[in-house]
Amino acid sequence: MKKFFWLGIAVFLLFVPIVRSQPSYQMGDFNIRDSLPNEKLKHFTAFNDQFIFVPLDDLHGYELWISDGTSSGTHLIRDTYPGADCNKKYNLTYYNGQVFFLSVGEQVWVTDGTTSGTRLFSPDSFLQNHVHVSDIFVSQNKLFFSSESGLWLSDGTEEGTILFIEVMLQIQVIWNC
Repeated sequence: MKKFFWLGIAVFLLFVPIVRSQPSYQMGDFNIRDSLPNEKLKHFTAFNDQFIFVPLDDLHGYELWISDGTSSGTHLIRDTYPGADCNKKYNLTYYNGQVFFLSVGEQVWVTDGTTSGTRLFSPDSFLQNHVHVSDIFVSQNKLFFSSESGLWLSDGTEEGTILFIEVMLQIQVIWNC
């Protein structure tokens, strides 16, 4: 009886991966630049039942793409920096149904996964204080932006973004003559 039990387990373990596995296929051709051979597809983040990622190609440079895992469901979201220049998008952070990311000189952008829903996230407080964000993260279900001026807390809207902790940098210049 034990032999049949172990034989059944062995057959199950051998055939389950074969039945469950699906063939691999190419989702898109991103024409990765020959001049940057070490560049790969980077910065993936889950987005509802899809994912957003940042490939580098000769036509768009680094831009946000979205995919449902199929070739026909993979497309550019929006060209936020037209041309093939290497303006990297990074710090893709999912929060409250949107993805926040950094681009174009440490500016915060936000997308809902559509072209029309991808825009510069520019709270008045950022503009008034000339904020250059260096990091975006979520902690305890709150969205944070860190910058040279401090730590900013947001509910995901411009109106709901406030300076949470101010950092006072004092630079002293000493001339040695």
